[in-house]
Amino acid sequence: METTFVSIAAHELRTPLTSIKGYLSVYLSDYGNSLNQDQKNLLSHIGIATDQLLALVENLLNVSRVERQAIAINIKPIDWQAVIAEVIDEFRERAIQKNIQLEFTGAPERILTIKADKVRLTEVVSNLIANSIKYTNPGGWVKVSVEKKENEVITSVADNGRGIPKEAIPHLFTKFYRVTQGLTQGNSPEGTGLGLYISKAIVELHHGKIWVESPARQQPEPQAMAGGEEGKGSVFRFSLPIES
Repeated sequence: METTFVSIAAHELRTPLTSIKGYLSVYLSDYGNSLNQDQKNLLSHIGIATDQLLALVENLLNVSRVERQAIAINIKPIDWQAVIAEVIDEFRERAIQKNIQLEFTGAPERILTIKADKVRLTEVVSNLIANSIKYTNPGGWVKVSVEKKENEVITSVADNGRGIPKEAIPHLFTKFYRVTQGLTQGNSPEGTGLGLYISKAIVELHHGKIWVESPARQQPEPQAMAGGEEGKGSVFRFSLPIES
């Protein structure tokens, strides 16, 4: 009943939010040149808030799909390193605005293709990079890397941000879990606690694994969750089978 309610509520919310976004776009297109800067800033904030609500609704729909085992994936051969590069480009401006160095290191050995759903896995990489940028202070860095190990490719997103409290590590990939200390600067936790839960479901649908580890741990075991120290960053990794 809970899953059904969430699904129906999310669907009902998405329609008016999409309309608001559409009307706002039309208004800016028709009257944008006649607005002063304060008016433009106000409408920009409305647009950002609408996008945030739409992202939340989409996450709720994805959670509903995961719970019902109805999340769909469209498997096709893709150039994985090219996909990562596209995602990095999308976050480049956000990193620059926060004065964070965003780097990407491809595998020394060319990875030809993997069979995967490009859209779904883009969600996973985007979520990990967005989290790293959010929880890394200005002047820090976020490093994305890809490496080939036997018959799988491992993608890593590392940062030197605030880190993760050790007691939070076992719960990071559970639904609605939010870190209440260490990562948050205020008294209330940030985010919805859905991104990593959905990411885990998507990776597992691709027969892969996702985990977080301490930067000092040299040979991590998939699914072993050894946490990074607070203030010393963290590394999220996920593995995917390779189709050569």
